[in-house]
Amino acid sequence: MKLTLKEYATMRGVSYENVRLQVNKYYDELKDFIEVENKTKILTDQAQEILNSKSKKQVVVLEGKETIKIKELNDEIKKKDKKIEELLKEIDRKDADHEKELIEKDATINQITNKYNNDREEYLNFRQEILETQKQLYQERAETRLLITQSENKVAEKDKELNLIATNRKERRKYLKDLKKKAKEEKQQAKEQAANDTQSIEQ
Repeated sequence: MKLTLKEYATMRGVSYENVRLQVNKYYDELKDFIEVENKTKILTDQAQEILNSKSKKQVVVLEGKETIKIKELNDEIKKKDKKIEELLKEIDRKDADHEKELIEKDATINQITNKYNNDREEYLNFRQEILETQKQLYQERAETRLLITQSENKVAEKDKELNLIATNRKERRKYLKDLKKKAKEEKQQAKEQAANDTQSIEQ
């Protein structure tokens, strides 16, 4: 089965850098058995067998940049451990301050609770009065809204009546105007007819 350098390293349980160094070291033996796809080196079965035989003869020890990188990582881990320890101490200090603050707040709450218990009867009576007043206000508001709605309905009806009267008045005026116009035309026609009749008699 063909494998990339990374896949081969994972299968063998070694680093990619280790495999890359091995390939470069034995490239003359491997070059005829290595394929390249999209700039990625692919190890054929023959190439893998060659590398396997080489790894049995010697143990490759990480050197150079890889060793330096591990040392840098270890140093970074130590720094982070120290930072974590400092943060834990800070958390413990804040927890202590928070606990103290909670105790003080609990004492204040107890005082408020005691005062509330002493005044509870007065509070309940006052609350009952408020509820009754609120209920009365709601009822009065509902009645007021009903009156307003009724008044608005009456106003709307009046507006409708006034609009109807205005419409009728307008139609009546138009009717009278048309009637006057028609009477005038009939009068003119009567005059013309009389004139024609007179002219016929004289002839």
